[in-house]
Amino acid sequence: MKNIFKIVTLENGAKIELKSFKNTDRKEVSAFLESENLYERVFLWAHREINDILNEFEQMIHNDENVIVATSGNKVAGIGILKKYDEFYFRHLLRFYFCVDKSFWGTGLTRELISEMVYLCMEEGKEKVIIQLLPEMHDHKREIQQLDFEQVAVLPEFFMDDKGTKRDILVFANYVGQLWKNFEEGIDLQFKPHPMED
Repeated sequence: MKNIFKIVTLENGAKIELKSFKNTDRKEVSAFLESENLYERVFLWAHREINDILNEFEQMIHNDENVIVATSGNKVAGIGILKKYDEFYFRHLLRFYFCVDKSFWGTGLTRELISEMVYLCMEEGKEKVIIQLLPEMHDHKREIQQLDFEQVAVLPEFFMDDKGTKRDILVFANYVGQLWKNFEEGIDLQFKPHPMED
């Protein structure tokens, strides 16, 4: 597993540190997850109770999923997670889960998180990545479409909200190689991604 560390300046002027999750980050990440609105948790939105959310996050850590933490000062501004599929026949795929504080939407933070996640996908030899959104997540949809993620499916009534209403899930996908090519060409990234190592 590669260790991520990078400092960038976002479009709003904020200095952001991107780094691989360490056990010492647990307290700050937990506080971040507790403070986020339900629909700002682009991953983990299947749960409403904070204990369930934190338990799922801890399970991801236990399963050795790659987690990237974005901090501004001493405060977490966002996290990104690469989640493997459990099934062997999906071994070429990864799911991107991310959660960005609303005050950082539209600043390029999502894009920077995804660029680091693409780097890790390349290191792991994955071919394709998936992102799932609820239909009303317009800001997140716009950001990932700017990275050429294509909507490939609608899963009707796959999500039931806290009021018992069944909701659709939108599925977006892109090939890792295409994403990497876009990032190498510097699509709105402050820095080009890491050079691949032999």
